Amino acid sequence: MTNQWLGLFTMAIGLSLANSPSLANPHPIPDPMIYAQGAQPEGFWVRTWQRLRGRSIPNQRSGSTGRGGANHDRCLYTTEELLALVPTAAETGLPYLEPVLTGHPTWWFYVPYAGNGRLRAEFALIDTAETILYTTEIILPPKSGLMAVSWPETEPPLSPGSTYRWVFSIRCNPTNRSGDATVNGWIQRATAEESAALATQLAAAPNPYAVLADSLYWFDLLATLNTLKTTNPQRFSLLWDGLLCQVYAQSDRLTALTETCPDLSSLPEPN
Repeated sequence: MTNQWLGLFTMAIGLSLANSPSLANPHPIPDPMIYAQGAQPEGFWVRTWQRLRGRSIPNQRSGSTGRGGANHDRCLYTTEELLALVPTAAETGLPYLEPVLTGHPTWWFYVPYAGNGRLRAEFALIDTAETILYTTEIILPPKSGLMAVSWPETEPPLSPGSTYRWVFSIRCNPTNRSGDATVNGWIQRATAEESAALATQLAAAPNPYAVLADSLYWFDLLATLNTLKTTNPQRFSLLWDGLLCQVYAQSDRLTALTETCPDLSSLPEPN
């Protein structure tokens, strides 16, 4: 990996309590990395998105239903729904146990509620023993839209090989938390061996973001593309918007956000 890519990657990968589901293997064996050999697979992003939505998933538990993260939504402020920017199974709308490289990941959410200075969000991270490791409150911004929540650098990094449950809620009625709009899911940090193996592939690849996509590391892919679109918006803004469009399209309540979605086959492919 060139120093430039190493710097970008380092910058990019630096967050309804329900019964714990039976977790499936989050690390499917990736298809051969055709692009690493100098050739581009036809429809790379089409194939990647199909694989992201075609994995084994945690079993559904409790009453969690909805799309874009197991979802409870009882807020009455908007007809849109709170959405976690994660792939979900096409059949059930349930999120996956997502692998992640970094010990301090970033979660992205689409928040349809406009902040009024009083409306707050809450983020919690829970381990498999149902111990709440961290909670934080966030005042919603004045306008609806994307919101990023990062695991603070002041907190210990996620442990390699460990699994965590995350919960993001909008406190619609602070006196009655049963009315919260909530999305939740699972994340698992890669083991040291998995991280080392992927680091070798990243170092040898001309486009490390494509390695992350092909290996189905969704959280790290988003973090990397978020950095790249600020340094090279002409090339990467369309890719960022296109992938987010696919997440939005998982919901039948966000039609306004998907009316002008680009076709995945038209997105810039690794070269």
